[in-house]
Formats: sequence, structure tokens, C-alpha cells
Amino acid sequence: MTPRPPADFYSPPAEAIEAERARDDHGHFNLIHNETALRADIYLAGTDEFQDWGLHSRVGKTVDGETVWFAPIEYVIVYKLRYYLMGGSDRHLRDVARMLEINDLTVDVETLEQWMKRFDLRAAWEKARSFDA
Repeated sequence: MTPRPPADFYSPPAEAIEAERARDDHGHFNLIHNETALRADIYLAGTDEFQDWGLHSRVGKTVDGETVWFAPIEYVIVYKLRYYLMGGSDRHLRDVARMLEINDLTVDVETLEQWMKRFDLRAAWEKARSFDA
């Protein structure tokens, strides 16, 4: 895969990424493709059990002949629900609703239920499932 010139993407300043890296538990930032506005959520690996599970359960996909690693969809859903509870932004519910619309058959419901129970996310999950995207 040929790397794209940095001008094609928005990336936060190095100081902002470093500040996110230094957070105990919720470090994250976005990369945005300027032309299409497609956004990649970057979650920084931490030391708790959930983050450890997410890193070890990553999914490799081939893109332009290169393996690109992605977090499992259950991990992203749980993080989106946690961020919704922290900040109240419906954007996270919309993202989960859209993810389910596209990938509903690939979600491991048992794994998702385990993590939702651990983080008390049932109410947020129900809101996301009924969200009108």
C-alpha cells in the first residue's frame, strides 16, 4: 500500500496525541481524510483488561496487498457507548446504529453482552439500537 501524503489527512497536533497517550484509560483521537471526510477512530492501547482484549482480538484485513489491523466491532461499540455515557453526544449512538446496520450479522452478541454488563451499558445500548440514524 502506498502511503498517502500527509496533506490528504487531518491529524491532530503531536501535543494533542501525546496528551491522549498520557491519559490513564480513554486515550483516543481521529484521523480524517480531507477529500471524503471519512474518519478513523484511533484508540490507544492501555493496560486494562478490556483494552488488552481489544488488542489481542484485533482483526486483520488485506488492503491493497497489505495487512491492516482493526479493533473488533464489539470493542468499538463498547467504547462508543462508554463515550456516550461520558459526554452525552448522540453522535456515538448514531455511529453504533450505523455499525449495526452494516455489520449486524458479524457482531458476537455474547462477547458484546459480557462487556456491556461489565461497564453497565444496557441503557445506552438500547438507545443506540433504537436510534434513528
